[in-house]
Amino acid sequence: MTIRELRISANKSMLKRWDNVFVLSLFETALIFAFAACDILVYTLCDHFRIEYYIRPSKLFSSPMSIFMVIMRVSLVIFALMPEIFLIRRQYIDILAGRDSFETRRYIMYNTRNIHPRATVSGFVPVMLRLFFALPLAVGVYGIYYFGYRQLSASLSTGTLFMFMLSLGFTAVWLGAFFHYSISLSLVKYIMALNPRANVFDACDLSVRLMEGNHIRYIRTVLSFAPYLPLLVLVYPIFLFVPFYRLTMMSLAREIMGDYWQDKLPAMIKRWNKYAR
Repeated sequence: MTIRELRISANKSMLKRWDNVFVLSLFETALIFAFAACDILVYTLCDHFRIEYYIRPSKLFSSPMSIFMVIMRVSLVIFALMPEIFLIRRQYIDILAGRDSFETRRYIMYNTRNIHPRATVSGFVPVMLRLFFALPLAVGVYGIYYFGYRQLSASLSTGTLFMFMLSLGFTAVWLGAFFHYSISLSLVKYIMALNPRANVFDACDLSVRLMEGNHIRYIRTVLSFAPYLPLLVLVYPIFLFVPFYRLTMMSLAREIMGDYWQDKLPAMIKRWNKYAR
């Protein structure tokens, strides 16, 4: 399918389940505002009681309270936001299939103890794999800073210039490898949403295999939405842009996965409805 055909498919899915799309857009917006409101409230309380708490990136680790809040933010993202994002993605899969997402919400609500840990792991593991793969990139960036700023400003020598150029080349090469690997893991979230019982590491391996040769296509599909970005300043197009983008990328993932796109959750819900009564 071309990008135009992917968009047409996404548009049809949106029109067919416009009520679910609107509710999901409101829910996503509420999540963002709730997270921001909590951060502002904590900052205001700390400022009122004269507790040192900084939200600027340069001072995130400047005081015990700031370090504690960084830990709390990360914990909130991992254990609260990631499961909710999984739930949102799962409902978009229902919308793409033309189904009402009510049964999915109901099943996840009554099986939170089983679904939420898997949802957390399915979001946490790919992020950690990307961070681990980015460690050499951080070393290269530090090499550029050290040999290009500190050493060159102190004294210029052949060895320093060589190390600077080596760090620059290494960083450029590894940056490309990092983006390649990150895109290779882009199907993990869909594989885990289709089958919450799947092993996340098997999902990572499958995603890497299926994305082989599809990286340029993935990038082109993402960049095709760049002309719409200025409209997001108006805020209200977000309610159309975000679902449209999600469903388009999901249509691309479904085409790339082919026969591997097997939604196991409806059968799980049907079996649960049968034996839960």
